[in-house]
Amino acid sequence: MWRLVLMCCVIMVNIGNSVSFLKNKRQTNVTLENNILEIFNNCFCVYHYQCDNDGVIITNGERLFEERVGNEFIRCHGGKFEGEILCCRLNSTEDTREPRNPDQNITTEAPHKKPRQQHCGKQLPAINIRAFSGHEASSVNGEFPWLINIFKKKQNDWKYLCVGTLIHPRVVLTVHHYLISSKADDLRVIANSEIQMRQVGENEAFERGVEEIVKNPKYYSGGLYNDVAIIILKENYDILHIQYAINTICLKIDLPFENQNCIVLGWEKSPESKRLMLKKIELPVVGRSKCEELLRKTRVGADFTLHESHICAGGELGKDVCTGNGGSPLMCPTDNGSMLFQVGMVSWGVDCGKENVPGIYANIKHSYDWIVQELSKRNITLSDITMADIVPVN
Repeated sequence: MWRLVLMCCVIMVNIGNSVSFLKNKRQTNVTLENNILEIFNNCFCVYHYQCDNDGVIITNGERLFEERVGNEFIRCHGGKFEGEILCCRLNSTEDTREPRNPDQNITTEAPHKKPRQQHCGKQLPAINIRAFSGHEASSVNGEFPWLINIFKKKQNDWKYLCVGTLIHPRVVLTVHHYLISSKADDLRVIANSEIQMRQVGENEAFERGVEEIVKNPKYYSGGLYNDVAIIILKENYDILHIQYAINTICLKIDLPFENQNCIVLGWEKSPESKRLMLKKIELPVVGRSKCEELLRKTRVGADFTLHESHICAGGELGKDVCTGNGGSPLMCPTDNGSMLFQVGMVSWGVDCGKENVPGIYANIKHSYDWIVQELSKRNITLSDITMADIVPVN
């Protein structure tokens, strides 16, 4: 009897060794087969979601945050399911495809008189930005008087859509991808300098109708390139009336901001009131090369290239703004903390609040000339800020 048991044990060990050997051999064969496939087809074996619909390796983040699978591909060996690993080409030339959602129908409106403006980027009441030491904290009323909430009409009800900023008493800046299917009559904006989100109908003094939506013709939905849009309001906001605590944010000051700690805003539901409350988060602006290095370790792939219309910020554990905060401003303080200027807008991200994974922001500097040109067509001029306007805080 014991001989039979011993023989069974020996057989089982041999079977286990054989399975392990075959598995290792299969893995070796898969690697060899894929190497041959790559050489003869001039492609590289990558996961299916890293290929675009033309069989080219994605290097710009397109589709990796909204996955879709193409049709005819060369399939590599291995993977947990058929078609998981595909052989795709590495396109060394710049992506020159036309934008998928161009909007060339831009109309010129009647001239409007340039309104008086106080200094943009000034908070009401005045707050020294450099004194902000918390990584995440509640805002205070009047701290960000240029914040705009954008609502869209759905089935006769106004629903919160995204965030924008007041860059002129009659102009709101936001991200393009939220407005692709929107018409002017579909939108209503609310100036929201308080820490609790206002709703349509609560106080009409802070509400404005939309006259025109100006969409960037270079916007590309695949990679969210040039993710910037302008909203022209039907009526100016009175930024000189202290009762309303409304002001504009500065867009262009010739100050460096890479590797600086800046502030991003986000709406978060309060567990007590169940209403959305404004949070401010301090985040470092990440340089382009460092951002690419970090994001290439994520699912966007080792060949990811950050488009010039994007900048990066964040990458610290648990510190990020997530779903529903598209268009939220990324703002940096002047050296003396006397004012804020906007350098970006929340656009997209791979993961939210994950360590060493920065968020992607629309690059205001890259779009600044387009913004100025479009407003100039409508006889609207942004406030020009020079270094002489930046005065120390007393």
